[in-house]
Amino acid sequence: EAIPEKDVKLIFVNGQQAALDTVLHNGDQVGLAPAVGGM
Repeated sequence: EAIPEKDVKLIFVNGQQAALDTVLHNGDQVGLAPAVGGM
């Protein structure tokens, strides 16, 4: 099940901020920061 785009504020790939359409490679580490009310 996918996470809705509206629920994600920031995306990180291998510790670097990344775009939603970033191509992932085997071994990449992905981090997501949630959208928080008031932002």
